[in-house]
Amino acid sequence: MKKIIVLLFAAICFIACQKEITDSVDNGGDNSGGNNNDTSNVLIGTWTFDSLSSQQHTTADVNDNGIDDLTVSDFSYTSAGNFGTLTVNDSLFKLSGITYSFSTTITSSVYQDGVLTDTSSYPYGFYFPPSNSSSTYQLIGADSVYFPNGNPFPKDTSLTTQQPFGLKFKINGNSLIFTQAINLDTTLTSSGTALHETSTGTGYLYFHKN
Repeated sequence: MKKIIVLLFAAICFIACQKEITDSVDNGGDNSGGNNNDTSNVLIGTWTFDSLSSQQHTTADVNDNGIDDLTVSDFSYTSAGNFGTLTVNDSLFKLSGITYSFSTTITSSVYQDGVLTDTSSYPYGFYFPPSNSSSTYQLIGADSVYFPNGNPFPKDTSLTTQQPFGLKFKINGNSLIFTQAINLDTTLTSSGTALHETSTGTGYLYFHKN
């Protein structure tokens, strides 16, 4: 159970950097933040937070005394109790009073040396209290945004360090949708035993402009 929860917290916090966006900056892509006279910067304005959602597949693998234990889990969620705003100017993303919660069911399968030994499902819930944050940004092309000083969106900073971060975005009428490809791969060592964790999936952040 502990192994799965570690992955869950890492995955719901949208901390993974999208490599293709970072590479675009490194290779000299358009990284202007825009300006108040630049009508092409469609992100500028105040947006109301609607929800976030995610679908994820996680693994936790540990070899203990020559026995390989692998836990494979799948879950998805859409948040409730959503509140807060995103204000974007020519250089800054500012989030005010962002809060949400969700409840979901995690389905897990446990393998020992490649043999299925157990399957289970159990409920899990999370509450993110009202929070304020901000970060500078750069536009990358017409559909991506890059945060060189770290992710401004809801996250547990006790679990992460601020690192460059990128998101795809799409505007449809008065709706703004950010998309993140989740791809985490970490190894933790405790008492000489290594725990290898992975998480893959897609996360979405939804906003609208009044």
